[in-house]
Amino acid sequence: MARNLSAIKPSQGMAHLWLRQEKKAEQVQKGADPEDVELAALDEHPGWAVMKEHIAKLKDGIDQKLSEGVTSGQTAEEIGKSTILAVMAKQLLDSIVNKVDDAVLAVEEFKHEGNKQI
Repeated sequence: MARNLSAIKPSQGMAHLWLRQEKKAEQVQKGADPEDVELAALDEHPGWAVMKEHIAKLKDGIDQKLSEGVTSGQTAEEIGKSTILAVMAKQLLDSIVNKVDDAVLAVEEFKHEGNKQI
């Protein structure tokens, strides 16, 4: 059986990946924090919208569980503890979304500053 020895041609996906890496390098060169650049890249990925929706559903689930505890006759002390845990859990989930959103803003700021300097 003859082997195909032709060169591997870059796919459109590979070209996109290469362009994305070039864009990230340019943003870092303009002064953006490398971690912010990587986090901001999540915002451009369709999976990030799915993750944000999942986080919103988790927060709704936390609220639902808290409501169920109140209506099921938990003591004031139990409700208080559950409320504190619910608030902390929701703040933690919000911090994930906020981290990406803040990174997007930080990178955008450097993108605009870089354009002004040119």
